[in-house]
Amino acid sequence: MASIISYITFPASETFTKSSEQTKTAIESITARADGLTTSYHGIQTEDEGSKYGYLVSTWESLDKLNAFRNSESGAKLNSLLATLTTGEVKRHQLTPFRRTPEPAFQCRTTEFVVGTLRDGVQFDSFKEAVTKAADTLQAGNHPSAILQDVNDQRILMLVGGWDNAADHWEFFKAETTAPLLTKVQSVAQLDISHAYLQKHSAYTASKL
Repeated sequence: MASIISYITFPASETFTKSSEQTKTAIESITARADGLTTSYHGIQTEDEGSKYGYLVSTWESLDKLNAFRNSESGAKLNSLLATLTTGEVKRHQLTPFRRTPEPAFQCRTTEFVVGTLRDGVQFDSFKEAVTKAADTLQAGNHPSAILQDVNDQRILMLVGGWDNAADHWEFFKAETTAPLLTKVQSVAQLDISHAYLQKHSAYTASKL
């Protein structure tokens, strides 16, 4: 079965922004023996974007195992923890990678998240082609990238990219050869673009015990 990326973002509370290590410890305590969890991260939006949002990102062996965790006592504990980390609406996406794995981008100093929703009247193939060209250009420029598709709403694609900092990302797409790629993606999809510093959690081995 295909791996699944769980992507959760939310307006960050003071508890989240000022207690990163405590948050890491709490998440690890809840998820340490979660069956099917392979990697997990939490992070905060970059300072140049206001550090307004928090992120919980994890990779699962399958959607079934992710759903089983969510319906478990541990899943309820994670939701209770999440309630203390946010001051507003929590947004969730479950996505499956179809062009490279996002793990290398998650492990870069700065991770770019682009959530794109297909515009009305646009063919999905046009959207997919535009995002693929942008992602492949990043990859060729030594910036790890991947494309994922939302399993609950297939009009949504996510591009994940790895950078030293957010400014490098914007500078990259100002070039004469790359600016048209971003313009094309914006013409076929509504975009939500953000950058985060992700911190990886301890290794998970529960599914192998």
